[in-house]
Amino acid sequence: MLVGGSALITLAYIAGLAAATRAFGGSASFAAIGAGISVPLPSQRRLGRQAGSAPGGRARHRTHRHRHRFGRGGAGRIGAWTVSGHHDSVLTDEVISGWCRGTLGATFGRVLFRRQHLSEVVAVQLADGRQVVVKARPFEDRLAGCVAVEAALAKAGFPCPGPIGEPMRIGGHLVTAETLIPGGDLLSPACGSGPFAILLAQLIHAAPGVKSVPSLSPAPPWTGWDHPGTRLWPDRDDRGQDLNQANGPHWVDDAAQQVRQRMRSYHAPARIGHGDWESQNIRWRGGQPLAVHDWDSVIAQPEEAIVGLAAAVWPAAGGPGEAASVAQTEELISAYQMAAGATWSGRQVQVAWTAGLWVRLFNAKKDAADGGGAQLDRLASEITERLSRARLRPG
Repeated sequence: MLVGGSALITLAYIAGLAAATRAFGGSASFAAIGAGISVPLPSQRRLGRQAGSAPGGRARHRTHRHRHRFGRGGAGRIGAWTVSGHHDSVLTDEVISGWCRGTLGATFGRVLFRRQHLSEVVAVQLADGRQVVVKARPFEDRLAGCVAVEAALAKAGFPCPGPIGEPMRIGGHLVTAETLIPGGDLLSPACGSGPFAILLAQLIHAAPGVKSVPSLSPAPPWTGWDHPGTRLWPDRDDRGQDLNQANGPHWVDDAAQQVRQRMRSYHAPARIGHGDWESQNIRWRGGQPLAVHDWDSVIAQPEEAIVGLAAAVWPAAGGPGEAASVAQTEELISAYQMAAGATWSGRQVQVAWTAGLWVRLFNAKKDAADGGGAQLDRLASEITERLSRARLRPG
């Protein structure tokens, strides 16, 4: 059941999708889906940074040691560079110049912007006029699959940057480049979940098969209920900290244990999806999707789990405590089924609610490890209802 004032917008948007799908014999193209549908944007937030700058408030920190073959269709080997001396920045002008010349076949003319936290992003204009985003982050095996998925989706016409050239290993970091897609806006949650549900359905439909790309394991920790460790939480969160060493709260750990048990025992075909389907990672123009970012967050999980994760966080634009309300979660789960032309069983819906609980509990546990915070406080007010929707016992 769709709820709230955005329900009419969502229903109208989904109705347009259904009509487009029927017109294309049951498989609507990206151009057809949403064609002629005007979604009002009552309170869009203007983009505060260029869309190619890998938006997103979550700082990722990944540390894995093994090397992997990269490249289109699994071909190609990671190149490796040795950088002399010590640099706080991996992507120095010297490194960018040499890497662009050797990998992209052109020198860079100027730096458009730099962003640095645990990953480093530099947008440059090449001497041949191309504008690209160069990104360096701690190397891990799963990034091979992430790059392959992004490339396949870009080739299929999905709105996302396309990888350029081959990945390069520089010390303990992986360096990649993708097209810069400037501009765009965030879409206000007041527009409803329909556009986000449709876009997610397009992604899952167009994504390559799980077995056709390099492994996407282990999943990012905020989606990592299936991590291989014996303890409750993954050994490292996205900041490199061990949440297992943080005491309580009991209700967070108890709920997370139930989620981990439920999800590990649920068996359904894995699909490829986006594991950080927050508003801050998606840019729109005129009510239509312009670009989805943060492709290091690609995951392979059952469809219901991918949707549940998205449903728990889709309105988040990067502010403290931002996430989906219970009503907004219910709305996206319903809207996705309409967009995908599916009617889920009660168990499938419960799995979606269960998966969404993991990311919310993970964020709450991080807050608890820091002594408290907005995510912990917000989930405390919703936990009873969310457990009930997932058919899990209250703490």
